[in-house]
Amino acid sequence: MLLTLLITILLVSLSVVIHYEALYHIAGYMAHAHKRPRQWVAFGVIGALLAHVVEIWLFAVGYYFLIHSGQAGALRGDFSLGLQDCGYYSYITYTTLGFGDITPRAGPCDFSLGWKR
Repeated sequence: MLLTLLITILLVSLSVVIHYEALYHIAGYMAHAHKRPRQWVAFGVIGALLAHVVEIWLFAVGYYFLIHSGQAGALRGDFSLGLQDCGYYSYITYTTLGFGDITPRAGPCDFSLGWKR
């Protein structure tokens, strides 16, 4: 459980830093948007979406590590324990689409999932 707690704190902290830095730099670029403001707004939206994609894959790597550590519970369903499946699982939980074909099994892995929501 301690490993899961530490990994979860690390993942959430890194996500906050990634999102803060992305928005900070986007705002800095947009401050110079005197001409063609629509293009800069599109740039801001795309930049924020890219930050979310990085955060999704950050959590996917965290889930992959936790699952393979053997100390954090497991996932059940149509799941091959690969990084791609962890990415898919991270995406569906990050976007709050919900559980379906992959669900957490009892264990500390549930704790990490709760912090992501």
